Amino acid sequence: MKTKIEKVVLAILVLILAVVGSAEVYDSGGRQSVNLAAIAGTVTSVSNGAVGNGVQRVTIANDSTGQVKVLGQNSVNPIYCTSVAFLDMATATTTQIVALSGSTVVYVCSYAFQAGGTTAVKLVGGTGANCVTSQSARTPNYDFTAQAGINRVGGGGNIVAKGVAADALCVTSSTAVNVHAEVSYAQF
Repeated sequence: MKTKIEKVVLAILVLILAVVGSAEVYDSGGRQSVNLAAIAGTVTSVSNGAVGNGVQRVTIANDSTGQVKVLGQNSVNPIYCTSVAFLDMATATTTQIVALSGSTVVYVCSYAFQAGGTTAVKLVGGTGANCVTSQSARTPNYDFTAQAGINRVGGGGNIVAKGVAADALCVTSSTAVNVHAEVSYAQF
């Protein structure tokens, strides 16, 4: 059993070895040769870790370039929302919150609704003035009482709602009460 001093000295030597690469260590059992640049006499590999001599065999993930990729739920690349839109409405209507733009798609990373009275609120997509043409739901219909609301957040590059190409994003309220809406989105 090693004493605390022996453990501290050994830890210091390991740090030195990490910088120098190899050294001879003496402890109460005698001389020991330590080489951090080799595993079982083979020089340590610096490849992506999939195959070859000297590989540490601790491969987490690899591809042909040796780089790890992060995948979002919707595509090969995560989606990061950099735009925010706000809407205050007081009538039973559907109102545009994000305008359509050519053939782009609206990706919603988060949304929040708050109602000043009893109503049902949801996000819809569509074309034409205030999404009246080809309208389809982007979220469920949320039933609110006075001063109630919801906040839904994706996070980590994940989205909570996705539109279709060339659609605007709108908010629908079923009754004439104050409704406040906020969405963070990306559009491309």
